[in-house]
Amino acid sequence: MLNPRRDQIIQYLEIMVNDVTASPLFSKGPLSWFKIYQTFKNFCVKEDNSDKQMSLIEKVFQQYLFHKKISQMLVREGLDRKVIKAISNFLNSLPKSANSSEKSKRSHLGTIRSRLSNGDVLILKTLENIERIAVEINSDIVNPLLKDIQEVRLKYFQAYNNPKSGKVESAEKRNSDQTQPMFGIILQQGSGPTDISRLRNNTDEKMTGRSPGAPNESDKNYSHSHVYFTHGLKSVKDHKYRDAIESFSKSISSNDKHSRAWFYRGLTRCLLGEEYVGKVDIERAAKLGDAEAIRWVSSNKLP
Repeated sequence: MLNPRRDQIIQYLEIMVNDVTASPLFSKGPLSWFKIYQTFKNFCVKEDNSDKQMSLIEKVFQQYLFHKKISQMLVREGLDRKVIKAISNFLNSLPKSANSSEKSKRSHLGTIRSRLSNGDVLILKTLENIERIAVEINSDIVNPLLKDIQEVRLKYFQAYNNPKSGKVESAEKRNSDQTQPMFGIILQQGSGPTDISRLRNNTDEKMTGRSPGAPNESDKNYSHSHVYFTHGLKSVKDHKYRDAIESFSKSISSNDKHSRAWFYRGLTRCLLGEEYVGKVDIERAAKLGDAEAIRWVSSNKLP
């Protein structure tokens, strides 16, 4: 007996199974819960084609089309090439020598770059993996890559929230304050851990540079480090978060034991959605004895 709906479902499954560029969606992406190959086998061979199962596959196919459309919008804007170039620049900036573990991570980044070059869909999980691997390789020179990944992430969210427009908003039209509703983190000092959601807009609170864990004024590089740190605090209050991260990074370069610089760089990175690298910075601050960072880590308030 003919069943047009079943025939259509089979076409949906065949499209998804044969689309090699969509593998990130079904491996570690938003559709990883859906066992595409097993479902295809059960539906076509075992004829598991109940109305409930067909409705589920139809919904998954619509989600598949949605994520493909988002990725295509980003590709039209050249953002896939931006990610590929950012990975290449990062890998080229690394020293040639590397241990086996680092070589493996470099190879992983290279694989991601190759798959994107071959047309893989661009999803948030891929961006998160790039950030995580790059930080594990070398957290000191990763800022340019993180900046590019963050720009792509913000445009991803713009496309995700407005897929009918067919395009994403240009960076020039985006105000830095628009990151506030999307990502939130405390940027205050001395009050102890608090829920991130309640402190989303607390970036205007007065902050000072001296606290337990800040460098001693007798330290050789205290002066330069503290000047950069102060600049970083001012940039945070002015909502110039990328400038703040750059200043905190210079402070750390001048004195890598400046725990407050590590702490605030971590918080600022979290504010921009770079939770993984932000957490690494905050944990580093805690190891250096920063009281606020220790309270955050011990209270499990990290993102």
